[in-house]
Amino acid sequence: MKKTMKLIGIIAITAVILFSFASCGEESPSSSLAVSGSAPNNEQLYEYDHDSDAYIESTKNGKIYVKYYSAEEYEIGTVVNGKLSFKLQEAPPVEALFLLEDDVAGLTISDKNAKMGYVNLYFKDGSESYELYYDDNTQNIDTEIWYLDRNVSVTGSHNSDGYDEYTTYINFNFKKGFNTVYFKRTEDSLTVTTTKPAGANLKWVLYSGI
Repeated sequence: MKKTMKLIGIIAITAVILFSFASCGEESPSSSLAVSGSAPNNEQLYEYDHDSDAYIESTKNGKIYVKYYSAEEYEIGTVVNGKLSFKLQEAPPVEALFLLEDDVAGLTISDKNAKMGYVNLYFKDGSESYELYYDDNTQNIDTEIWYLDRNVSVTGSHNSDGYDEYTTYINFNFKKGFNTVYFKRTEDSLTVTTTKPAGANLKWVLYSGI
């Protein structure tokens, strides 16, 4: 489920919002993360089992790292006996930020000068490296963490082309700092929003071999 859903999410977002490199001279501000689910403290960590498409409680020990585009990764937390703790505090470097540009009819961006950056999380236990996500595989809900340099809203919808036709519905109400973005897929639509879907049972999950 993870591999398919992440690919769908990336295709949908790049189809409706074009990210161009932003070049600017100012320094990135620092920002504390206050997003539900994105600053876990001693929460259970799970591992994704490909054969059963299920989450299994982890007992691993290791460290959590964050990496941004064109920047070195650095440590932000730990895992002890399968319990996860970390917190994002520093904004991405300016070279990792992209400019939001509206290039599709029906999509509205409240501030086209807004810049964003993807947050990539990893777990390492000394011998292996895993990607870390916050998901609910029982309801086809994935998430990503995005950094925004200001408050901005993005709304609209887009019909996909090609063999896998569906409608993507966008409803972002970003706050300056780190934001959780939720991807929920049905048979004929993809909803991408900053509002947590009702009934979502999200877990921190390790994925390998993606």
